[in-house]
Amino acid sequence: MCNGQPDSHDHLFFKCLFSAQLHMKFGQLAMMPDWCCSWKSTRDTFIPFAARNLSRMVVPKIVFAATVYFIWQERNSRLFGGKARSVDQMFEIIFSTVRMKLLSLKFKESYNVRVMKDNWKVP
Repeated sequence: MCNGQPDSHDHLFFKCLFSAQLHMKFGQLAMMPDWCCSWKSTRDTFIPFAARNLSRMVVPKIVFAATVYFIWQERNSRLFGGKARSVDQMFEIIFSTVRMKLLSLKFKESYNVRVMKDNWKVP
């Protein structure tokens, strides 16, 4: 993506400037600003909450999955199709995807849920 290093999971999904910028933007929206810097730290963050459907963990899991999916898709688009999108374009695509998923879920009202709804523009 950034032509700085050969592909590796940590570089492509976390260390690459392109990916790091996306994670910074989404970390605030997911209410987890320090969540993504390596596969190991992300795994260690999510494993204790993997089976629990707390609203404060559902959103980060959805955001992380969507971000990884679209970063991989972007990598393939650049590598095999010669097409590249900017960080801002990717942000909008991922934001829309996560927002649509959140619209389909039901949450019990709480302070965290209200903040999440405001962040993601969910009525």
